Amino acid sequence: MTYLPRALATAKAHHSMLAILFIDLDDFKNINDTLGHSAGDQLLCTVAMRLRSVVRASDKIIRIGGDEFTVILEAIHIEEEAAHIAFSINQILREPFDISRDTTPQKNKIGASIGISIFPRDGQDVETLIKNADIAMYAAKTGCKGQFRFYDHTLYEDIKMRLNTEQELLQAIKEDQFLIYYQPRVQTLTGKLLGVEALIRWQHPERGLVMPNDFISLAEETGLINPIGEIVVDKVCAQLATWIKQGVEVVPVSVNVSPHQFNEGKVKKMLAANLEKYAIPAKLLEIELTESAMMRNVGDIFDEITAINGMGIKVHVDDFGTGYSSLSLLQRLDMDVLKIDQAFTSQLGRGKDGEIFFTAIVSMAKALGMRVVAEGVETIEQLRILQTLS
Repeated sequence: MTYLPRALATAKAHHSMLAILFIDLDDFKNINDTLGHSAGDQLLCTVAMRLRSVVRASDKIIRIGGDEFTVILEAIHIEEEAAHIAFSINQILREPFDISRDTTPQKNKIGASIGISIFPRDGQDVETLIKNADIAMYAAKTGCKGQFRFYDHTLYEDIKMRLNTEQELLQAIKEDQFLIYYQPRVQTLTGKLLGVEALIRWQHPERGLVMPNDFISLAEETGLINPIGEIVVDKVCAQLATWIKQGVEVVPVSVNVSPHQFNEGKVKKMLAANLEKYAIPAKLLEIELTESAMMRNVGDIFDEITAINGMGIKVHVDDFGTGYSSLSLLQRLDMDVLKIDQAFTSQLGRGKDGEIFFTAIVSMAKALGMRVVAEGVETIEQLRILQTLS
């Protein structure tokens, strides 16, 4: 804050460009949490040396706190110069770090997300330039870690919209603005209704009906998925109780559960509490967990899934085919249903490859004692092909 105003004054006097690189280390907290703060300090010192090795002698590097650094690039002529240095920083920080722990060197990987603002295009003063570089860094981190981004005005609007949506989601939870739609699952040969999947919709007071793709990822990132998930289970169990009271022939209802809910370790308790509250048999409630989420959190979810199975609640592997689960893992987790992603269902009737994939999945599922659900069957031809595999 002392040096940069002088650097800006010089850039203005010489009508030259200046760039600010706002650098945030990715996953640095994991180093502190697992290896301790002394290891974190050691890593920061090594990061500083690596930064120095790729910038010009005239460039300034400042650690502004925690795991955040700023690089000031003076007297640049084109944006590509800043991009070249940002790329070099990304590359050198991707290389493993040797961190001593109990005198034993240990290799650790981190990385960095970098936001870049340019004077005079992105601001005329210190505060604006740093703020805009920070916004660009945030955009880089939320997109794909280990990247760099230049600031542009749409990033601010995106972040503003994101913060507004987060506040609106909090209000939606408070005012119960969510609706549940039910999608049927039918037996391929007979068309008999075997179950339904509960699908959440947000009835926004101004935007109307909002689809899950427009708010679920934000809910997961902010932790709001936990109360939203509890709302869904409560609504589903309440609906099941109403159907039973009305004498409707009830079929099992499956509910999507986020891996974030499993991370809290409270899924079993939440399910049990709602089954008891509404006096619902456990066999009428099922849960769905995506294959990719299952693979990322094997250790966290194994005990929970075992306990949920013990309650008599069936577990579905959602979007099967998009992850990389193994046969041994499917057996170990004792899953009941494989739901093949719609991307593969849509290939049925377009060539032999699609049928070969489904044939292999059905054979594997039968060997494991699992049922198969094909998502998004939309044509008669797709249905007829699936009927030959049943």
